[in-house]
Amino acid sequence: MTASDAMGWTVVLILTLMVCVGCAAQDRLVYVPVKLQLPPPPTLPTVPRAELACLAEDTADQLFYRQQALECHRLELRAVICTTRDDCPEEPGPEWGHACREEDK
Repeated sequence: MTASDAMGWTVVLILTLMVCVGCAAQDRLVYVPVKLQLPPPPTLPTVPRAELACLAEDTADQLFYRQQALECHRLELRAVICTTRDDCPEEPGPEWGHACREEDK
């Protein structure tokens, strides 16, 4: 056997191995989106305005803005959940008349 024959067999062997390795079954990681459940809103107790009258004005304002921030956060989380679903009903924005976006505050 000559050197060129050995070289030819080496090339054939390398190509055969490349084809076998390239065609072997490979595990693939496939991400499947999951539809998240949209929980019902909680039933919160209401506080009559008269019971808040004893609060200082700045304390009442802080309570108001805290509640508004919680509502905006709830709407944002709801929007994230709705991106995984195609059957989310539309919901109006917060009832306070303030927008949740930073540029509208």
